[in-house]
Amino acid sequence: MLTRRKLIGGLGLVGAWPLIPKVASALFTASKASTSTPSNFKINATYDTSWTSVPAPPNVVNSLAAAIAILEGTFNLNFTLNIQFGYGTRNNQPMTSRLSQSLYDQTTIPYSTFRSALMVLATTTNSTTAANSLPASDPTGGATIYTSVQHAVVLGYATGSAQGYVGIATGNTYFYPYTAPVAGQYDATDIFIHEITETMGRYGIAGGPGGALGPLDLFAYSASGIRNFGPETAAPRYFSVNNGETKINDFWTADTSGDPGDWPGADSFMAFGTTGLTETFSTGDINVVDALGYRA
Repeated sequence: MLTRRKLIGGLGLVGAWPLIPKVASALFTASKASTSTPSNFKINATYDTSWTSVPAPPNVVNSLAAAIAILEGTFNLNFTLNIQFGYGTRNNQPMTSRLSQSLYDQTTIPYSTFRSALMVLATTTNSTTAANSLPASDPTGGATIYTSVQHAVVLGYATGSAQGYVGIATGNTYFYPYTAPVAGQYDATDIFIHEITETMGRYGIAGGPGGALGPLDLFAYSASGIRNFGPETAAPRYFSVNNGETKINDFWTADTSGDPGDWPGADSFMAFGTTGLTETFSTGDINVVDALGYRA
C-alpha cells in the first residue's frame, strides 16, 4: 500500500512548490549554529495540543524518540533544531489526508553565499567533495534559491533559529521498533526522520514557478558533468556530490505527485510510504544531509 507522505513548505496541495515562501522573520528564537567543538546537534522537541489530547499512541511516541536519537547521534554540527510535533495536526492545524507533513519558513539565499557557507562547514570527505562540486560562477543562471530558515541559520545567512513543524497522520497503525516491520503498519521512525530533515533544508523545487530551486537541486544531475535543474519530471535526475560521477540516489521523476527532493525507492527519503517495510535511513541519506552542512 502506498500513501502520499507530506506537504513541502506547508503550501498548496501535496507536492506543491513553495509558491509564496515565508521569509526570515520574528520567528528566530534559538541560538545560532556554531562551528565550535565538541559538537552538539540537538533537536528541541515540543508538542502541539493533539499530541496529548488525542493522544499519540505509544508506538508513535517511541518512534519519534528513536528518530531524534538517530539524528542527534548521526550529525555533529553544534546546532539546536526547534521542531513542534503533532498527531493528526501540524502547527495545531488539521492535516490533509496524507501520511505525514512538514512545515517551515523559507528564505531566499544568494548562490555565492550558499556555496561559501558549505565550503566553511565542510569537514567530511563527502561534504568537502559536495562543496567543491559547486562552481564559483553560479551554474543556475541566476535562479532564485530557497532554503528553510533553520538551514539558513546553519549557513550563517540568518541569525537565531526558526520553528519547524511536523505532523503524522491519525487513522494509521505504526510499528515500533523500526527494525521489526509489521504487515499493514508504517515505519513511524523513518517517517519522522524524513520530515525532520526537510525542515533542515533537505528538499528540492526542481525549477518550480519562476525557475525556483531548493538546496538539493544544486546537486542534481542527469549525467556526469550535466546538471539538471528541472522540471521535476526531467528524467534521468539524480543526487550526486561529485559532479554527477557517482549517483547517491535518483530523484522522484515519474510525475508531479511526488516531491522533487524525494527518492522513488524504499528508504527514509522515499516519496511514498509503504506498509510492512522499514524505510531505512541509509548511508546515502546521511551523505545528503551531511552535504548540506550538518557534519555526519
